[in-house]
Amino acid sequence: ARHTLEIKASSQAEVTVRRLLSALCDAVVTLGPDLRISERAPKLANLLLQGRSAQALKGVYFLDFMADTDQDRFKDFVARAADHTDSRIDPEPAQALNVHLRDSGGIAVQVQLFHSPFQDLNDTGGHLIGICEMGDAAGARAEVGNPGQISMANVASMR
Repeated sequence: ARHTLEIKASSQAEVTVRRLLSALCDAVVTLGPDLRISERAPKLANLLLQGRSAQALKGVYFLDFMADTDQDRFKDFVARAADHTDSRIDPEPAQALNVHLRDSGGIAVQVQLFHSPFQDLNDTGGHLIGICEMGDAAGARAEVGNPGQISMANVASMR
């Protein structure tokens, strides 16, 4: 019975985290250890002008949307993620990375990615990615900016 309660509490905590991220980000994506989108991502599909589909990008390799110049930076970014043994009371803030994703027309969309690694109930690693489009849509898509890295703590001053 205790195990069932822990699973329910964990599931409720996940829903709460996703709800908060959805309020702060344009899209929230769950990636498996292979960097494939592991759950439907209709908001990302909309952001990248992918149209509507029942799968909503599930199973798609996330790096297929990323500018070639950003792919190695992203792999390094997720590889050096905070250790899963962080204190639950005072965890490290999610780190951020500025990259360019390509929409369905091949136009670069400048976004900021927030990343937090996690372990699911089967002890499989995954990545929770919050995606925020940078600047106004027209300007961000027309111009390639200077990529950089900041911590989640600095985001509040940018909004």
